[in-house]
Amino acid sequence: MVVNGELKSVSEMDLSLAGTGNISFFPNPVSDGVLKVGGLAENATVTVYSLTGVKIKEQKATSCLLHLNTNGFSGPVFIAVQQNNNISWHKVIVE
Repeated sequence: MVVNGELKSVSEMDLSLAGTGNISFFPNPVSDGVLKVGGLAENATVTVYSLTGVKIKEQKATSCLLHLNTNGFSGPVFIAVQQNNNISWHKVIVE
């Protein structure tokens, strides 16, 4: 991936963007049971909600890259990322 004119690997990109608000979700749609969430601040909280607002899963990040197990739910979901006193919302498809 190219960031600011420089070619970087995913791990370099995740480290350089950690906690800056440039959160990435891959793959999207998720088909292998694991959603990778990158660009997180340490101790960020990632919460998955159904379209009706029911909390499905919550996990705390221990590094800038979180592997979120998506087994047990499918379809479109909303993901709330709480870090640095901010909450951002994202939509992901789980197959």
